[in-house]
Amino acid sequence: MRKEKTKKIHLTYELIESFLEELDRTSHSPGSVKAYRTALRALYESMPHEKLLDTTTAQAWREYLESQGYAPRTIRSRLSMLNSFLHYLGRGEWQFDQPSVQLPVAPEDDIQPELTRPEYAGRFIDQVLELGIEYKLHTMVMDIQADKVVTAMNREEGMFQIQAGAVILAMGCRERSRGALNIPGYRPAGIYSAGTAQRLVNMEGFMPGREVVILGSGDIGLIMARRMTLEGARVKVVAELMPYSGGLKRNIVQCLDDYGIPLKLSHTVVEVKGKERLEGITLAQVDEKNRPIPGTEEEYSCDTLLLSVGLIPENELSGGMGVDMNPVTSGPRVNERMETSIEGVFACGNVLHVHDLVDFVSEEAAAAGRNAARYIRNGKAESKGHVVTLNPVQGVRYTVPCTIDPEKMDDTQIVRFRVGNVYKKCTIGVYFDEELIISRKRPVVAPGEMEEIKLEKAKLLQYPDLKTITIKIEEA
Repeated sequence: MRKEKTKKIHLTYELIESFLEELDRTSHSPGSVKAYRTALRALYESMPHEKLLDTTTAQAWREYLESQGYAPRTIRSRLSMLNSFLHYLGRGEWQFDQPSVQLPVAPEDDIQPELTRPEYAGRFIDQVLELGIEYKLHTMVMDIQADKVVTAMNREEGMFQIQAGAVILAMGCRERSRGALNIPGYRPAGIYSAGTAQRLVNMEGFMPGREVVILGSGDIGLIMARRMTLEGARVKVVAELMPYSGGLKRNIVQCLDDYGIPLKLSHTVVEVKGKERLEGITLAQVDEKNRPIPGTEEEYSCDTLLLSVGLIPENELSGGMGVDMNPVTSGPRVNERMETSIEGVFACGNVLHVHDLVDFVSEEAAAAGRNAARYIRNGKAESKGHVVTLNPVQGVRYTVPCTIDPEKMDDTQIVRFRVGNVYKKCTIGVYFDEELIISRKRPVVAPGEMEEIKLEKAKLLQYPDLKTITIKIEEA
């Protein structure tokens, strides 16, 4: 590695592997080495064809990761791994945001292993078994009353009731079906929700069809476009009603662009053809009011239509017990403790608002669990203190939570939200009443990717008369 400090370094897989061998020799775990390999190969794939490392590489990669919608924690972890790699190459001065400080190799505890879905779920199943938590399978909750009496039923016990000390709503969400779309035509075989097709292919081993059209560009639909292609089907087109995709940017790149699958924005299915089995569909462009434009119709022959047209939080039980609902998210309104309008009733995950990443679902679930346990230990509701309302305006559709009590919040409160359109070269502005507190520049924000900001308890306590925290999108 005795090269001039100003000379660029040609990045190769061989160079990456030599670094990984050094990690292996210094007793890094296989999971840690695998995480480094994944990160550095992703860096290699994102670089221009010359593959040259220099002083701009770290900053350019950070901007690329942000544009692809990676979570801040993932970006920090990958930049830390890149810094370790640059240190190994003798280019410590190229490290991100550390021009003169030599960064150590990222601690293994900070590196999250890549897990399959069964592996991720398996970790929580193991924890339930280790803690001896009682659970009931094949059991349907029929009703929850405001006094936290849960009515459920199963084959073994029939109908029964449980008086709960606290309730956590975690029913998830369901897919929007064809019936909600008002598409003209018969009801032939071959029309599936994307989630149903995913189960058929991944778990049951069945192929829904061979010539596929996908309506909607949600993440499950994008992933299934790739999955069906890998299984030998021909995905002819993905059509999206809105002028922007509903999925993560990286899923568009990895699932559509990499496989040459066209994405048609501002298009929808206006007719399905076939009586017993789907024979084809008619696609048309829509105007700004989502009405089909005459003369733009296109015919596609296909035997399968997958619908990825949104998810609906499962809140029939929530509404039935009188929980205050947010009409934007179709989920409960919650405070900083993930508590709903009924004391002792908490909500988390996709029943609260639809998520992109399971990491965020798990974080909310952990917060709801901690606060439910605290509620039970205290034996009564804490007295209401100084409640601050979060006000989403000017491009921000909603926030979770909806209110914050600075006295009762943790040291740091994460506020998650979605925007209502695609905004480029913008800033996320956070105002305490009329005073601008946070201004974060973003190259692009989109409805398909959840955003978040962090509020510090110490900062909020400096504003004892604070009434409203406003979050908005502004021009950069």
